[in-house]
Amino acid sequence: MKRVLLIGSPDLGIAFFKTRTYTDDIKTYVISNREVQIRMNDNIVKIEAANKIIKEFSKEEIDIIGYNEPKIFMFTYDNEDLLLKILSDGEMNKGLFIDDFGTLIKLEDFIGKLNK
Repeated sequence: MKRVLLIGSPDLGIAFFKTRTYTDDIKTYVISNREVQIRMNDNIVKIEAANKIIKEFSKEEIDIIGYNEPKIFMFTYDNEDLLLKILSDGEMNKGLFIDDFGTLIKLEDFIGKLNK
């Protein structure tokens, strides 16, 4: 399993992921008010609220993110194709970032990296 953090505006909440619909073979399961699982066949992406992890970010990283209190979600996944389908949702807010526990990059750049 791999992990990345999705970082966005204070308006982005876990409810966004609870209400998304994808193709018929992708199912969404609400585990709790802080966790959603999205499954396709035997593949899974677990999305958990992780807002307190902001304390781990440097001032420079927070300045890049541009929000004092961003919403942060940990995506734990075993399949990059399923992760790509979720992150490519056109309804997502703009100005999102991904932290792969080494690099903080714009969501669009991360999606481009996955598409290669």
